[in-house]
Amino acid sequence: MVIHNNKLYQFHKQSKIPENHITGIFITNNEIWFATKLGGLHLLNKSMLSVITKNDGLPSDYIQSIYRTKDNRILCGTDNGIIEIDKNGKVIKTLIKGISVMFLSEDSKGNLFAATKDDGVYILRNGKVKHLKGKDELGVNYIRSVLKYKDKMLIGTDGNGLLIYKDGAIINKISVEKGLSSRFISSLNKTKTGKILTGTSGGGLNILDSSYSIKIISKNNGLLEDLITSVQEDEKGVIWVTTNGGGVSRIENDNIINITEKDGLYKNSIYAGVIDKQKRFWFTTEKGVFYVKKDELDSFAEGKINKIKTFIYRKNDGMLSEKSMSGTSQGIMVSEEGNVFVATFKGLVIINPKKETKPKHDIFVYIDEIKANDSLINYEKNIVLEPNIDKLELNFSAVDYRNPNGIIYKYQMVGLNNRWVTRKSKGSVAYFDLPPGKYTFKVTAKTDRYDWSKKEASLNIIKLPYFWQTYIFNISISIALILLLIFSIKYLSTRKLKNRLLKLEAEHALERERMRISKDMHDDLGSILTKINLLSEIAKRDKGDSNKLDLNLEKISSAGREVAETMDEIVWAVNPRNDNLEDMLGYIAENAEEYFALTNINFKIKIPEEIPEHKIKTEVRHNLFMTIKESFNNIIKHSSAENVEMEINIYSHGVTIKIKDNGKGIDFNKIGKYSNGIKNMKNRMDEIGGSLIIENIKPSGVETIIKISNKNHTFV
Repeated sequence: MVIHNNKLYQFHKQSKIPENHITGIFITNNEIWFATKLGGLHLLNKSMLSVITKNDGLPSDYIQSIYRTKDNRILCGTDNGIIEIDKNGKVIKTLIKGISVMFLSEDSKGNLFAATKDDGVYILRNGKVKHLKGKDELGVNYIRSVLKYKDKMLIGTDGNGLLIYKDGAIINKISVEKGLSSRFISSLNKTKTGKILTGTSGGGLNILDSSYSIKIISKNNGLLEDLITSVQEDEKGVIWVTTNGGGVSRIENDNIINITEKDGLYKNSIYAGVIDKQKRFWFTTEKGVFYVKKDELDSFAEGKINKIKTFIYRKNDGMLSEKSMSGTSQGIMVSEEGNVFVATFKGLVIINPKKETKPKHDIFVYIDEIKANDSLINYEKNIVLEPNIDKLELNFSAVDYRNPNGIIYKYQMVGLNNRWVTRKSKGSVAYFDLPPGKYTFKVTAKTDRYDWSKKEASLNIIKLPYFWQTYIFNISISIALILLLIFSIKYLSTRKLKNRLLKLEAEHALERERMRISKDMHDDLGSILTKINLLSEIAKRDKGDSNKLDLNLEKISSAGREVAETMDEIVWAVNPRNDNLEDMLGYIAENAEEYFALTNINFKIKIPEEIPEHKIKTEVRHNLFMTIKESFNNIIKHSSAENVEMEINIYSHGVTIKIKDNGKGIDFNKIGKYSNGIKNMKNRMDEIGGSLIIENIKPSGVETIIKISNKNHTFV
């Protein structure tokens, strides 16, 4: 019992208290909390809604439709007939019993049409009842909607399309054969201009004009769902459609805006909707009743806001059942006084919006536990995570005994993503592979009706880095990369310079070779041509002496051959196609065989069968050939040898050429008369980085060893 303003109020199980055994009472902020033995903790406060049940005189707790007549009477359709109630829900009288009423409507003559779930339509007038039998007269038993249209009544059937009723008979039928998108009619309404708004189950919205021409609006051209539960036009001519799964659709001049849970709507499955006198749009669902300010819906459609706010009523507000009636668009109604009547599975709910007040309390939010790699860790306001922690789980909660099931959380990880994330009911979040750094985790909460709590919970988090993720390591790596870059640039620059120098050296070598060729041509060819000129003059002088003339002509011919040989050697030396080891050795061998073929000396040569591909500088080819040629000249002129052998060996580091004869050898003490030849041979080998060894061998003869090495880039 409670005494308030000198009045005694008694609360017991019949007053919807869970049980009569009270174990404790606590009063705070004009609120009364009481504990029961088995029913838990409860709040007793002034409610803005009341529930009328069978205990209060209703024929059934199963309310299916609510209708406000033209003269402002309130009628309720139940699974056991029709009753009339006053504005407080008190039963005035019973109009009919034993029928399951889904929808109520009046015609122009005051006849009341009652659409039933399983028995067609009943027409009531002054205590008299006319029955339009289901399958026999209407084609189906289940009738979901009836609408007065001019002097006719439109009957929406669940499977037989739209029927036109006039003067006691069905005069027309509009169904899929005449363009209707579905046979299953879920709701009917009309616009100020006389168009018929026909909601269907599965075919979207059909808009019919006075001649019953049909315009279809469905998922194919803008709706999110074709299961229409209710449809109506507001004072501005905007059409509002509720759907079972696609939220609310707003249609204005063929422009469709869909509003769903992601936009702030409480539920996407809505059974019915109505606009009250305060311009609030009320909606029924299987999880309570909610409203949205219509101005917010319009502002959202116009793009002025990106989120709407919903206000929800559920069990914690006094409802016995959160499940509103489905299958009818008359599950909600606004009375003349502005109260909202809602049909539920457990009685009639009457909401007085004028009593709505915001609570003066705030919600406390707590971080309950923290897990790192699935292991619990102790903490206060700060935690430090080791580098190997790749999973961080935070569990949090909020306490609001007034609305324990309607808590919504909002959290963010400052330093990772500063965007707030909203989550319903589940108070946990996991972060994987959190980068090293400093973070602050924040979480707050609110109920589904009121604003976010100012008492947010927070936690400072430091994630330590691995050594290679530290600032010092990164600086060291950066310095190392810079040094490597400098070294690489220096290396490439040096290499480029060396290549340039080699190119210049090659160009200089080519220039020297040209000068040498020019000099050789001047010296050798000049001397030979001078010799030919002198012999020609002598031949002219001795032309009377045939013996001398023959001798001089023979000398001129020999000199001519020398010119040809010299020219051939010069052409071979300057031809770049001969700048390889195989062609050079081939030319030397061929020249040697031709050279000794003109003598009585037996010549043999040993040369490898396979000669590797090596480029040889022109200067090297020429000096090597001239050194070998000079050695052959010495043998022919001075050695008196009968046999000569030349052996060529190729190694990875260079080439060795041995020339051996069986002649009389060299007396190095008397070398003066041909010392210039040997000296020239050594000079030529020095120029190309090679070596020359000349020595006597036993029992007789001379061995000349010529070596050229690749370590001085003799091979290109």
